[in-house]
Amino acid sequence: MNLLKLHPTFWTGEIVSHSSPALTANTRRVRTEKSFLRWQALRRNKDYDSWAFNVFVENRDFFCGKSFFDRYFTNYPPEPSDTFAQWYYGVLDKTKRLKTSDELEWEISAKKVVWVKTPECLPARWLPIPSQIEFPHPAVLRLLTPMQAGLCVSPVLFSGMIKINVAGRSLWVDLSCSLPQIIRDILSPLVRLVLTN
Repeated sequence: MNLLKLHPTFWTGEIVSHSSPALTANTRRVRTEKSFLRWQALRRNKDYDSWAFNVFVENRDFFCGKSFFDRYFTNYPPEPSDTFAQWYYGVLDKTKRLKTSDELEWEISAKKVVWVKTPECLPARWLPIPSQIEFPHPAVLRLLTPMQAGLCVSPVLFSGMIKINVAGRSLWVDLSCSLPQIIRDILSPLVRLVLTN
């Protein structure tokens, strides 16, 4: 799927909820979260990809055949016309089910095993989702909170990166890329959205 052809709300995480009918018909509340945008930046980071692969291999028993991770380690592509909210709530509805007490107990212990190994340079309590997954479960995206605003551009700093300023915003670029590639990345629709929102 061409990610730049997604409904624009995917890049802002716009969720619109209408108010009570007792109020005016036009009243609505818009909540935005850049969780999907942050995920697209995170999944392209070499350090994250390496960490995620190693954690998965070292804890294979936790990840294979368990409903908790089966649900999270699955790609949930939207319909091309879906808004972020339609996709978000649609996936939650499709995957919703009551857990047994054993599953709840296992889920808590599995999280502890993984989260202890999350490097400080990554979001708190993030999971090692394979970078091949373009649309992770909304419950996973929820972990990319607004507190992690730096993830809009680069979640992990690594050798060869330098900080630059564009339109008053700080960006980290990988100088191992060619200058034309850096310019294309900065001028891409995705980065323009970061700069204007």
